[in-house]
Amino acid sequence: MVMAVHAATVGKRCTSVLLAPDILATARHCLHPLVEGESFSCTRGGEPRAEDARFGMLFADALVAPETIRVFFGRSAPNVFHTSPSALGKRIFVEEGDVSICAHDLAIVFLDRPVAPLWLPLRLTEPTVEHEPVTVVGMGSPDDSSSYDSVRRVLETEVTHVGREDLLPDAASEVGTSANTFETPPGLCSGDSGSPALSEQGAVVGIGSRVIDADGTDVLCTDMVVRSAFVRLDPFRPMIEEAFAEAGRPLWLEGDPGPPGTLASGEACADDSSCVSGLCLRETNVCATPCSADDDCGSGELCAIEERYCMPEEDFDFPSCTSHSHRANRVAWPWLAVLGIFLAFLRRRASMLRNQQ
Repeated sequence: MVMAVHAATVGKRCTSVLLAPDILATARHCLHPLVEGESFSCTRGGEPRAEDARFGMLFADALVAPETIRVFFGRSAPNVFHTSPSALGKRIFVEEGDVSICAHDLAIVFLDRPVAPLWLPLRLTEPTVEHEPVTVVGMGSPDDSSSYDSVRRVLETEVTHVGREDLLPDAASEVGTSANTFETPPGLCSGDSGSPALSEQGAVVGIGSRVIDADGTDVLCTDMVVRSAFVRLDPFRPMIEEAFAEAGRPLWLEGDPGPPGTLASGEACADDSSCVSGLCLRETNVCATPCSADDDCGSGELCAIEERYCMPEEDFDFPSCTSHSHRANRVAWPWLAVLGIFLAFLRRRASMLRNQQ
């Protein structure tokens, strides 16, 4: 789910993506005021290069208060001054200290309420690769205006450059694709900062950061000479894990079955959080149904006493692993019937003796 996000105190409207019901990702610079007329380039080592040392820097003490962040859900970007937000920010997760926009332009926001019961898988174990197809979804304006009439746009593109972290000092000082980022042909327009880049499997692999134009020429953001920089998620895994832990949400990683909490009994699972029942069997990697009695189980299943989950009836090899409800009842009913007949016989016998007296 892609949404508009607005930081009231800095007057910016950007794009964000919902990673879990109450967790979103966006570009960090959307939550910072930037210096008027700011212009800079980025080195391959991830540092800004500009005439003013302030340009391209994200200062920790300038981060907005979380409650000033307003999130809007819809297919078109709303007028943020006349629309009630779907949620407000509750806590912001960013890297500590003063960092550059070039390589650290990522913010995770924990919201004050769930927006929707939706999840997206995340790529946190490996980077993107060159020529990998990605889909960019944004709420910006293709004509680069600040109009609020923009609608959600979807662009199919591919990764052309991937930044490296293992650079020698001389190479790191060169202007180029920064560490922690990758680049694509056109994708980001005004208002698209914070847009997700999605893999072919639908996983979020990066967040839109900035536009790299063609030597400062006057071009539209949709022109092929324009490049867009995205900050990757994988270098920020500890920060993302912290945000999910704070929200009490499990991570859904690319390649894992999911989304969390939606798999029915019998479906393949990776962990307990993937299952509606909250129980993933380690032996078979399928979701199970918890139970306390056979009545909790479906047709052809019984409740295992020790394991406390439903199992197919044919899997019960010995009585001690079964519950005592249905199975015990099936054994008890014949004996109860015999006992009833015996008691009836005794009552009739006693009645006959009284009549003879």
